[in-house]
Amino acid sequence: MAITPYLLYEDVGGALKFLSKAFDFRRYGRAMSGNDGKLIHAAMKFRDDLIMMGCPGPKIQKPETTATSDPEPLHQRGQCGQAF
Repeated sequence: MAITPYLLYEDVGGALKFLSKAFDFRRYGRAMSGNDGKLIHAAMKFRDDLIMMGCPGPKIQKPETTATSDPEPLHQRGQCGQAF
């Protein structure tokens, strides 16, 4: 049995480009667009592993985004096991 992660991105198209360039992921299957033409669902493969991604949509409560240019404090909190 395999577990397939489903990741939420505000910009699914941007995530596709980033993951393919940075980690050599490849598009898999057919992406789906919403009424506005914006990608709302896609899948990618890395070797034999699959990830799926989508746009959270208006009904999903989104966690606060971090408006910082320095990721180090977030990294340190993650190492200490502190909640974000």
